[in-house]
Amino acid sequence: MSETNKGIEGLGDDENSKSKANLRTNHLLLIGIDDYSNGIPKLNNAVRDAIAVKEILLKKYNFESENVVDLLNEKATGEKILDTFEELSERLTAKDNLLIYFSGHGVFNKKNKRGYWIPVDATNNKKISYINNTEITDFLTNSSAHHIFTIVDSCFSEALFLKNVGNDATARIDKYPSRWALSAGRLEPVSDGSMGSNSPFAKVLLKFLETEDQNILWANDICNFVVKNVAFNANQTPRGEALPGVGHMGGQFIFRKKGFFEKVKEDNITTKNEPTRNLNTTETKVETPTTVAHHARPSTLQTIPANMEEWREQIKLLVTEDLGQAMVALNAAFNRAKSKYNDLILLRARHNSAKMDSQRGVVTLGQQNMMFNQIRYALIEMVDDMEEDDLKHFRIQRK
Repeated sequence: MSETNKGIEGLGDDENSKSKANLRTNHLLLIGIDDYSNGIPKLNNAVRDAIAVKEILLKKYNFESENVVDLLNEKATGEKILDTFEELSERLTAKDNLLIYFSGHGVFNKKNKRGYWIPVDATNNKKISYINNTEITDFLTNSSAHHIFTIVDSCFSEALFLKNVGNDATARIDKYPSRWALSAGRLEPVSDGSMGSNSPFAKVLLKFLETEDQNILWANDICNFVVKNVAFNANQTPRGEALPGVGHMGGQFIFRKKGFFEKVKEDNITTKNEPTRNLNTTETKVETPTTVAHHARPSTLQTIPANMEEWREQIKLLVTEDLGQAMVALNAAFNRAKSKYNDLILLRARHNSAKMDSQRGVVTLGQQNMMFNQIRYALIEMVDDMEEDDLKHFRIQRK
């Protein structure tokens, strides 16, 4: 059976042991559409993929059926999807997380450089009947939910974008609000898969969620696995990372297995003021220059790592907490004869330039945070690729 693709022609323990993170409620918005009409080709497996994702999340992870909204086929009209966004925006608070899964057609308009989700009642070649990505990013920006992770299995899904560590580390990465997305491909058509199967993207995602034996998964773990394995096995290249400009503050959506609650110290996961999701407000956390004196870090970041993997985990945690100090630590530990050291030099230069632009007031707070998050992501990728001979030693140096 031949495969279809998802693009359309035209527009081109006890309660005291649980952390606050565990007490947040995970919500799931599921959108899957096969039964298109009005000149838009039908799909084979979008609904099957969406249902399979829901079933594995309900079976193995901390999601409950009463917190799931299903918009499948005839229910996934443009009006209903936008109404659901509005309802969730009003209802969800900082005590909630949200996972959005969209499986259906997508399109990219080269003229206005915008992507669109295609609802079930859309008409081919009529933009007014599509869901503009700006409507999606407006929802992500204005929602009070703590974490929002959007997974999009559609063509041109990249248009939405213009490793397990210790328990305390998970609590710290979990406390910062986040906005992440994982797309099935770049600005390209993506496969729907053969009739009765799953799409190549959904197949890899489901395999990882089903077979991964860790009790805790970060959004970045899922993105890395899916990007590498889909790109290797299919003619499409997924993309997974934090979304700029919609309230991302350096955290990640954490997937916990059912019945698992890590024991963490309460003061590791609380802050005096809950940070806002809107990067345009003055309450957003800003990057602290490395010359400012720092409070003592938890002991887990001051121990000498036992092996390379532990070193990577500690450094990546430092990257999320204090980008400037992470640069200092890497510079002290690097074997400067290695070519990867040149990558660090370039990233440090980008970091210094971003700080200077901020101090001069030539960039907005949102632009500054977007630049810092891009540098964080590049630094984490570099650390993941490093080997022992790239380092002089394992210890994380501090000023």
